Amino acid sequence: MYFALGFLVAWLFILMLLPALWRRATRISMRRLQLRSPITMDEAVVAQRDLLHAKFAVRERRLEQEMDVVRASKAQDMVDLGRRAVRIADLDERLKNSESRVCDLETRLRESEKIIAETTGLLSSTKSELDATTQAKNELNDAFEATRAHLQVYEARHSDEVDIERVAQAASRRLSKQATPLSRVDRKATNKEASADLLPPSDARAPITSRLPDWGEWAEETALEALPPGEAIALLQSRAGREDQLGARTLAETLGRLPLALNLAAAYCKRTQMSFAAYTTKAVTLMTASPRWTAYPRSVAATFDLAVAEAINQAPAAETLIAFLACCAPERIPLTLVGGAIKGEAERKAALLALTEMSLVKRDRYEDATPAVTIHRLVRAAARARTDASGGAAAAIERIINRLTAIYPGDGYDNLASRPLCAQLTPHLLAVCETKTASEAWSVEHADVLVRAGSYFHGRADYAHAERLFRTALAIREKAFGSAHPETAASLNNLASLFYAKGDIAGAQPLMERALTIFEKAFGPAYPQTGRRQVSYARLLLMANRPTEALALGEAALATHEKTSGPDHPWTKDAARATADALDALGRAEQAVALRARYGVMTAASPNPKLSEKRRALNLLREGPFMLRQIGRSLIRDWRVL
Repeated sequence: MYFALGFLVAWLFILMLLPALWRRATRISMRRLQLRSPITMDEAVVAQRDLLHAKFAVRERRLEQEMDVVRASKAQDMVDLGRRAVRIADLDERLKNSESRVCDLETRLRESEKIIAETTGLLSSTKSELDATTQAKNELNDAFEATRAHLQVYEARHSDEVDIERVAQAASRRLSKQATPLSRVDRKATNKEASADLLPPSDARAPITSRLPDWGEWAEETALEALPPGEAIALLQSRAGREDQLGARTLAETLGRLPLALNLAAAYCKRTQMSFAAYTTKAVTLMTASPRWTAYPRSVAATFDLAVAEAINQAPAAETLIAFLACCAPERIPLTLVGGAIKGEAERKAALLALTEMSLVKRDRYEDATPAVTIHRLVRAAARARTDASGGAAAAIERIINRLTAIYPGDGYDNLASRPLCAQLTPHLLAVCETKTASEAWSVEHADVLVRAGSYFHGRADYAHAERLFRTALAIREKAFGSAHPETAASLNNLASLFYAKGDIAGAQPLMERALTIFEKAFGPAYPQTGRRQVSYARLLLMANRPTEALALGEAALATHEKTSGPDHPWTKDAARATADALDALGRAEQAVALRARYGVMTAASPNPKLSEKRRALNLLREGPFMLRQIGRSLIRDWRVL
């Protein structure tokens, strides 16, 4: 239908256009007829005559043009002939000259052949020397590239480490912020009465697992207490979700009515829907086969074995996770650390869910709402024994070290925002350090986390732990790189800064002197890090009453930093401050004032050895409530579980 309509519309348009086309065709035909009509006889004669005149004029003009072309061609030919004659004469002259030059060249060629023969021998000897030089150059280029790459790694790794100048500035800031002298600080907050509200009741039996404070005067080691029969039966029935009083009574008596064993048994029965009687039979078999001398009761060992076997049946990765948790410290474990146990997030969540469902692990939180997990000390002991027996402790410790290296903050020295995470991770780092397996797992990369943790303790004025970690890192780097390597010098600088903060100038001086020597040999005196070490050593020399040597080092460091970093860089200002202090010590006060005014710096207060212990007490007072609150809540939690 549409086709027909289109066809009809097309014919309609054609019919509309036909009259116009017909009129145009008529006009064109009439015009052609008029043109073809005959003219008069006179007009025809005149036209014929004009046509003949035109033809003759055209032919004559063509002949004239042809004659012009012929004349021009003839003239060009004559010119070409003249040029060729001149060129022939020139070529003849050049041929004569060339013949004479050929004779001369033949003579010179014979002389050159003699010279070439003599040069060939010299060239062969020179080539061997060039090959040796090229090889030496390539070796130097490779060494240069390796040194540059190592330098980049070193700057990225140690650019923010604590040095003596930073310790001095921090001490100056702390002293300027104190409204009262350190001797007037109220010390009552450190005694037992101030922390009484954080501890469990006096008649409670609370196992102490934290290693931070000394609890020898507040608690004593006691055996685990069993629940009364009624409470033990009620615990089994409520946790397992069933009413089987006779079976619960038998199972409770078999397990010695220990709360932990009862929790594990109830979780197993609830998960597997096993009766109390069947579980009792399994537990008795395992308790009979378990060794006699263990750090935990046989009932705990039997219930742990059944619970962990069921958790592994639910999620195979639970074996790896329980080994990881067993190698951590007996305190809360942040989930960010648990993330290093298993790479796959889905597998890790499934394993954690399985362990939680079997009451082997409990979800928890820190005071700042950071998610964490806890593992009972007896479960941890049983899991550690299982891990040691299977040979998986080394792999678990290596995973812990790798995770700590990835997440431990590097600014725990003076960044209060990083302190909570450092406090959460540090107990587990110390627990790993205490194991024999850790000595095999530490590597050069892992030594960095020891330095970070040492800086955290350094910032808290816990010099004993800081020195221990710094010395461990120093031993690792000395073993890996040697005693004259910049990495070793960085660890020496850490120890020197620590001794400086303690006021032990005699102990810090040889360490800093050795570090400075290593830097000068490795990078030269004009390297910025070398200038930084010169400033630190100048501080030590000032404390040791050697201002002349301190002034020389300060001026050298100031020139280096001003040239490489500019006058407004913090390192340049530190060098100017140390130089001005040296000038003051030499009695050149006017020059010191002018130097400080030039760089816009003030004098920095150095740590006073007599105030180091007081400052440490002040830091403990500032951070003590947070640590005591953690310890107290951990005690209360364990006491309730028991």
